[in-house]
Amino acid sequence: MLARWFDRDGIGQYLAPDENAAKQVVKEEARATFWQIVAPDPKFSERQAPPQDAFAMLPGSPNQIRCMHCHRWTDISKGAGSENKGETPGKVPETPKQTSANSFTTPKKQYKTPKDKIDEEINALVLSAAKETAASMTSPSHIREARDKIFRICGCQKPISDKITKRLRNSFKKNPKLLSSRSTHLGQLVPDGYTPLMACAHAGNGIAGAVVLEMAPKGCIWETDLQGRTALHIAAETGNVDMIDLLIPKLIQANGMKSPPPVDILGRTPFGTAVTSPNPTAKKRRKELESALFSPGDLSVFGHAKSETERGGQCPELQIAYGMADMPGMRVQMEDAVCCETWKQSGKSYCVLAVCDGHGDRGSVSQFVADNLVTVLKPHIDDMESTWQEKFEKACLTVDANLKDEGIPGGSTAVIALTTESEIIVANVGDSRAILIQSSGTNLEAKMEKLALDGSKDTDAPPLQQEGEKTGESSENEKSVIGLSEDHKPNLPEEQARIEAAGMKVNAVIFQEDGKEVTIHKVALSEKDQLAVSRAFGDFEYKLNTSLPPEEQAVVAVPEVRVHKRDPDRDLYLVLACDGVFDVLDNKQVMKFVLDQVSVRKEITDTVLPEVGDALLRESLNAGSKDNMTVVVAALSKESTGIKTIIQGRTLDFTSPDVVQG
Repeated sequence: MLARWFDRDGIGQYLAPDENAAKQVVKEEARATFWQIVAPDPKFSERQAPPQDAFAMLPGSPNQIRCMHCHRWTDISKGAGSENKGETPGKVPETPKQTSANSFTTPKKQYKTPKDKIDEEINALVLSAAKETAASMTSPSHIREARDKIFRICGCQKPISDKITKRLRNSFKKNPKLLSSRSTHLGQLVPDGYTPLMACAHAGNGIAGAVVLEMAPKGCIWETDLQGRTALHIAAETGNVDMIDLLIPKLIQANGMKSPPPVDILGRTPFGTAVTSPNPTAKKRRKELESALFSPGDLSVFGHAKSETERGGQCPELQIAYGMADMPGMRVQMEDAVCCETWKQSGKSYCVLAVCDGHGDRGSVSQFVADNLVTVLKPHIDDMESTWQEKFEKACLTVDANLKDEGIPGGSTAVIALTTESEIIVANVGDSRAILIQSSGTNLEAKMEKLALDGSKDTDAPPLQQEGEKTGESSENEKSVIGLSEDHKPNLPEEQARIEAAGMKVNAVIFQEDGKEVTIHKVALSEKDQLAVSRAFGDFEYKLNTSLPPEEQAVVAVPEVRVHKRDPDRDLYLVLACDGVFDVLDNKQVMKFVLDQVSVRKEITDTVLPEVGDALLRESLNAGSKDNMTVVVAALSKESTGIKTIIQGRTLDFTSPDVVQG
């Protein structure tokens, strides 16, 4: 617009008139808001239809247009909104009278998750800290000198005398603003952006800390540094248990102990900061720190809540409903990933459930496997000439090759369950595990099933272990659990033989844990670098023997495949979980826990399976698990029809606008 004003029309004509210039009348500019200020027109109304070129057609729908000014979508299929002759029907935007499932009239409202709100709060606190620190850097010299004296006292790691304590107290009385001042240019003594309380927490200076807590406003205890860490985070990182004991009661008095506890900009709570701290004192006093800092709902341990659509689903055609749960646990840094996907292919329905347990990569490899597995597997499914072992082997090795091309470090195990109408095919790479919970039926049926399993000669479906657990008085109430996978540990004879043939060896690592001697066998790349599984995606430093193919390396991504013929009368639940669960609970314990939890919850909640998963992870944590934990619980056959999933309970029926299903 301004270009035209200063060209040969508009303002240009007023400054240097040109009689030869053609007049360019732009109606919408001549009466626009700017000119209403210069020369008001009482008859002018801003509520006019935008010009025709302001409308864009909805992609894929010739009957929908959107106004570039108000962004409304308008149905023009019947010429609605046009009253003036000579105008193109439907060019005046109006609110549609009826919403249909196929019309995009208004963008959906984006609801913020609890994590979004926490992130906003932390970002605001960090920004405030940054502004205050920047202001401190430009303070006059006399203010900076007084502030630096305070920080040198608070940052002193040796006990301070009564005389110095009195001097500190008098300084705060004389200038209360010093209590919320920010440190700058003090080097290692006190990092930039700390408050006096943070300096005390960093140094473990409980005497000065008590003075600050006594004299400062209550809210100062929630102030953060430039990384979003509170004084409690800083004390946790440095392992100052005495300072933690001083801070926690004040936190409770100030605002009640927040639930969940405060998190820094990385999402870590004080507990999470303590258990991941490289500080030697924090490592030495880890048990004390865990005891002092752990609280129910700690986000570093239990993780952030996921949306409902991520937590469960179903495929009625396959009679399967599933729910998932995950938890960072004592590892804090979450490296697990989950794949839950259903689709139709060549007229058949399929469902893949997978748990991927990453290691050493902050979850990059596990997420890559979860994201790409189904896409790579689909083309192999219709190959009628190949066995399931061959199909999954091709798919897994392709994913591994793609992962290598991406150059992503680290590794991941994966247990994958593909469900069809007649079979459950489990492919396992590593030490995550899949189990099947069944109703044993009559004793005769159980014996016949066991004989059939023991006598199986199908190389595509190795014999499955079956463990019985009597849960009732009659044989009809007996339940059994079948292991659908075997943990790939380096000391298994077949695994060790391949590892040694590839030029590496298996070491037995012995250590003490909770007063017990524990032995773990690992693939040894060197004295420092060792891996506790013999099969994994990634971990390419263990796959460097150029004279061997990928399936013969020391560590391989070759899956072991087992096939279970579905039995609608007996199959109850399929459980997939990482070793964080099965390291502390055996198959029978998991079976009994799942059955008990389903029995209790299915009458009182629509979110049975995810909540059963949550409960199982809490049970594993209480049993002493120190790892990330992830589980998928799937109800099969008749059990799936008796459990409402999250998605089923909240499906809208657009054919009848006033009716909600479920």
